[in-house]
Amino acid sequence: MPLSPSRTSPTFRWPKLVDACATRLRSRHGLQEAAVEATREDHTAGALCVVVDPRQHNEVVYATRSFEMFTGLSSDAILGQPHLECLQPGTVWLDDLFNSSERQEMMEFYQSAERLLDQQPFEDPLSLTSLFAGCKRLGDPFWYLLHSLAVRPTGEQGHPKCTYILHILLPLEVPVPDAVWQTQAGEA
Repeated sequence: MPLSPSRTSPTFRWPKLVDACATRLRSRHGLQEAAVEATREDHTAGALCVVVDPRQHNEVVYATRSFEMFTGLSSDAILGQPHLECLQPGTVWLDDLFNSSERQEMMEFYQSAERLLDQQPFEDPLSLTSLFAGCKRLGDPFWYLLHSLAVRPTGEQGHPKCTYILHILLPLEVPVPDAVWQTQAGEA
């Protein structure tokens, strides 16, 4: 199914990006072939993914339908936004409390990925896994592992400026302390 312009940037090719990292999706995340195919086809049963472009200051250029369904955020709301700020808790102090060291690691990861833009060939994919606290659109808190990969879509290996960052969200079923989130709601 072709992607509508509102779901992605005009130059981005989601299926080619999934093809470039399908082996890693199977081995590292344990996705079965049906789940990889659902992700490639952007079916709601696929992995929760967001793609950012280092050439555009790490702005979101794509979000899967499964990400939209889980978070309650539409692609229209997050396309063009910086990396995953859309999931950050609503107050700065709460985000700093839970995510400050992870945010710093992510910024260093983005800087490393930007340095890969000019490298040929693109042999060893850069990756990072972090634990974050986040909020869905309606304010529901959740913990998630974020696995980030610097990847090039298949068929574009000869083009040094086609590196993207694929973020794969793995929500955890660990409760977030109510007292913390009630404090956040009281400040809003």
